[in-house]
Amino acid sequence: MKYLILSSALAILMLLCNACHSIDQEDLQGTWIGQQVIEAGDTLEMDLSNLRLHFEPDGSFTYVKTSRERLSGAYSISGSLLELEVKDPSAETILIQISDLSSDLLHLRMNHEGNERHLGLVK
Repeated sequence: MKYLILSSALAILMLLCNACHSIDQEDLQGTWIGQQVIEAGDTLEMDLSNLRLHFEPDGSFTYVKTSRERLSGAYSISGSLLELEVKDPSAETILIQISDLSSDLLHLRMNHEGNERHLGLVK
């Protein structure tokens, strides 16, 4: 009986926490500019001057890293999970965790070639 009560309380707590971390698509819309990349605990020295991630109200996105590196497609949000359905240049699905989002700050957590990577962006 104690196990059942504890399990039920834990399940309710997890649902409440997931609701707290639910991201509204409207909050994500706009253009985000790359500021910092951290991989395996180290800040990577990379040129982020051209890095842009743009989300439209219609559910489309564009990611620009350099003048030659660009992705576009559709996005959706489920809880704190961002799903990018890339259509151009090639079809693929990318899953990213939104670890923090405010009106002017976006932190993304992802797997990059087997390493945990954090990307900080500002509006």
